[in-house]
Amino acid sequence: MQKFSKRLLGGIAAACMLLAVAPATASAAEQGGDAVVESSAPARTPAESDVTVDTTADDGDPASAAGDPVAQVGDVPYTSLDEAVEQAPEGSTVVLLRDCELTTGFNKTLTFTGGHKITINKQLTSNGEGWMCFGLYDPSRVLTFDGVEVEWNSEVGTAPWLMLSLSGTMNVTNGAKVVFTVDSGSTGSRNAIYMNAGSSINVTDGSTFEIHGYGTKGKEGQGLQLDQTGKAEVNVSGKSTFLIDGTNRGYVNSPTITVDDSTFTVQNCTANASNGGKFTAANGSTVTYQNNAGHGLSAGSVTLTGGSTLTADNNGYYGVYTSGGFAVDGTSTLTVTHNSYSGDFAGLKLTSGVTDGHVAAGATVTIADNYCSGLSNNGKVVFEEGVKLTITGNLNDKGTTSNGGGIYNSGAAANLTLPSDTVIYNNHAKTAGDDIFNNTTSTIAFGRVGEGWALDGVGIDGEADDCTDAIDGWYDDSADNRWEAHGVDREETEDTENADDTVDTEDATDTEDTADTEDAEETPVYNHAVEFTDFDDNGMAAVTGLTALKAAHGVIVPEPEPEPTPEEPADETDPGKTESQTDPAKPTIAQTGAGIVLPAVVAAAAVAAGALSLMALRRRRDR
Repeated sequence: MQKFSKRLLGGIAAACMLLAVAPATASAAEQGGDAVVESSAPARTPAESDVTVDTTADDGDPASAAGDPVAQVGDVPYTSLDEAVEQAPEGSTVVLLRDCELTTGFNKTLTFTGGHKITINKQLTSNGEGWMCFGLYDPSRVLTFDGVEVEWNSEVGTAPWLMLSLSGTMNVTNGAKVVFTVDSGSTGSRNAIYMNAGSSINVTDGSTFEIHGYGTKGKEGQGLQLDQTGKAEVNVSGKSTFLIDGTNRGYVNSPTITVDDSTFTVQNCTANASNGGKFTAANGSTVTYQNNAGHGLSAGSVTLTGGSTLTADNNGYYGVYTSGGFAVDGTSTLTVTHNSYSGDFAGLKLTSGVTDGHVAAGATVTIADNYCSGLSNNGKVVFEEGVKLTITGNLNDKGTTSNGGGIYNSGAAANLTLPSDTVIYNNHAKTAGDDIFNNTTSTIAFGRVGEGWALDGVGIDGEADDCTDAIDGWYDDSADNRWEAHGVDREETEDTENADDTVDTEDATDTEDTADTEDAEETPVYNHAVEFTDFDDNGMAAVTGLTALKAAHGVIVPEPEPEPTPEEPADETDPGKTESQTDPAKPTIAQTGAGIVLPAVVAAAAVAAGALSLMALRRRRDR
């Protein structure tokens, strides 16, 4: 029994020793929550463990230190992208195996795929030029970025005229992203892409194409430059994105641009955002030109269809300018705001070249808060009945004459038709026609004022002007005969500083020489509220010839202030009344000249009476 006990104790001790050295393998549930499960494998020494190797070479090319390939052409792998591009035959596909850098230009049809990123920090060159020439001598060549990312930077310390000369086609597709950066401040680059005749850029299938400019103010630094007017094109489709941001000029020399179910933006340019060409937005596209120092969208024709939206906001010159076609279908929206802060331009400018401008019923057009005329028209344009047209808050104080704050319609070819329910009021012009100015040879058709319109009380430079009364009609607002309906003293606007007949009120102390104001002539006031009423049975007016109008109201004659009702004489027996109150004919204290002495006598008498009363009370108490 004793031996058995010893054996049992020995077994228990051995079991305890085994449990003490066993690895911990408790589950998360056993630990009462989410726990990190440690491996039961024995730890390895640093010599035995896997070591992560930094595969980035000194030159920035992420080539493997062991010579791992970064790209592949066919079945052939390459350890540098430069080598792969150089060896690839015309028409090849270069498959990226990892992020890599390109330092050598080329001029042959190639497709880059594989989902990785290409970085270009060198000025690429080819064909003996100081830049990469793609498609030179063979414009049928195609450069395709398929699902990859490209960061193409202008090289610091160089001053090339451009980065890429494109004579063929560039395709950015299948979610690819291509970004050019032009830094004119440090590199002197003038153009990101120079597009030769017949070239095209196609951004499709959810892809992104961007050009960013830095240091371009007062310097060359275009996003896109065409060598021949109208001989190159940009197509953005399939929910893709196109952006030019901060270049000197966005694009130059009239490219044909088509945006289909995509987003197109040109912003923050230090000069004009655009310069001519045909512009079309379709199938729900969103187009924005904003914060550019010069023109926003300047084109030979502008077409919006399929629920597309075009916004031109805060551009220094014209917000939208077209010299040819102008068409907005009934599902699309045009918004033009806060433009022309740098000169005598307009929010929306339609030139005499617009011979058949058309905005269909259902479209929404808003032209508001521009710093010159909201709509300046020289062509033939019809806004159909049913267009939601709003023209408000525009201020024209630019130029030697500033006519037409809301609409300036001028020229022999100018023929403008507005919907009958156009919202147009509270615009301002320094010279004539706050809301509508129609010149001598022009024609305009418009409707009556709307319900619920009221003046905003604001004028030129934000100074108080007009009133805030309700608007009841259209009124003449001609130069030298501006609308006025509140009897303004016309002499207030004249210079009276040197007037000889001005009375010095400080010296006019002799009241006997003062004229009786009741007999003096009233100061002449100026009212001019001549209403325009030439509307047909449909509430429309068609005018040819010089006409300047303001949505306002007729003369408001202020009601005379009622004369104060004289107070009835007070009852003389009323002990609460003073002598002057009970008898108005008697002089007051001030009139007797006793304004100082009499109050003192009255006060002394009151004190004496009080003292006598107090003495009488004490005598009665003593009795």
